[in-house]
Amino acid sequence: MNSKSKIKILVVDDSDIILKLLRGYFKSYGVKIITSINGLEGIKKAIEVKPDLILLDLLMPNFDGIKMLQVVKLLDELKNIPVIVISGNTAKTNVFSAIEAGAERVLAKPLKKDLLISAVENILGKSLTLELNNNAINNLEDDEELAEQLRKLFVENFKKEKYSLNAALQKKEEATLRQFAHNAKTVGQSIGYPQLQKITSEIESLLNENEINWKIIKIKYNQVFAIVKDIENALVVWEK
Repeated sequence: MNSKSKIKILVVDDSDIILKLLRGYFKSYGVKIITSINGLEGIKKAIEVKPDLILLDLLMPNFDGIKMLQVVKLLDELKNIPVIVISGNTAKTNVFSAIEAGAERVLAKPLKKDLLISAVENILGKSLTLELNNNAINNLEDDEELAEQLRKLFVENFKKEKYSLNAALQKKEEATLRQFAHNAKTVGQSIGYPQLQKITSEIESLLNENEINWKIIKIKYNQVFAIVKDIENALVVWEK
C-alpha cells in the first residue's frame, strides 16, 4: 500500500444507521469509506474499488456476511484483503464461523470508536492520520452531533417500518421481527439509549426459544415503541 494514498475501507451492513455511524467514526481520519447494504453488492464493490480493509456485518438478509466472506477469500483479486467482522451476536459459534471463513478479527456491536480505530490500525500496520478536529473538544462535539443525527435517522426509519412491524407481530413473522430487533439492538448504545439495546436483546432471545411466547414479545415491542416515542419527543425539545 502506498503510504501517501488514502486508505479505503469498505463497510458492508444492511443498517443505514450503522453505515452513518461508521462514516462518523472515520470522519476525522484520512480514510475513504465506501458502503454497501448487502453481501452481493459488497463483493461487486470490493472488486471495483479494491479496498484496503473490509468491515463486514454478519446478519444481513438474502446474502449474509459469512457467505460474502467465503466468496471474498476464494477470489484471487480479493483474498488478501483483511476483513473485520462486526456483529451484534458474538457467541462462540458465530466468532468461530467468522474466523474459519477468513476474518482477521471479530468485533462486537455496539462498536466503540477507540477499539475500532485501534483494530483497523493494528491490522493495516499503520496509524490513521487525523486530518481534522484534532482538538478533543471538537471531537466531543462531533460525537454528540453524530448521536443526534443517528437518533433522527432511527426515528425516521422506525416510522417507515412501524406498519410492517405491526403486521409482522400480527402474522408472527419471526424473520422480520428478528431483523428489526438485531438492528435496533446494535444502535441503542450508539444513540444514547442503552435501554433500547436491552429490550431488543431480550426480544432476540425470546425469538430464539423453541416455544416462542408471542404475548411477551408483543409487550416488549410495545416497550420499544414507547422508547422511540421518547426519543422523538426529546428531539423536538432539542430542536427548540
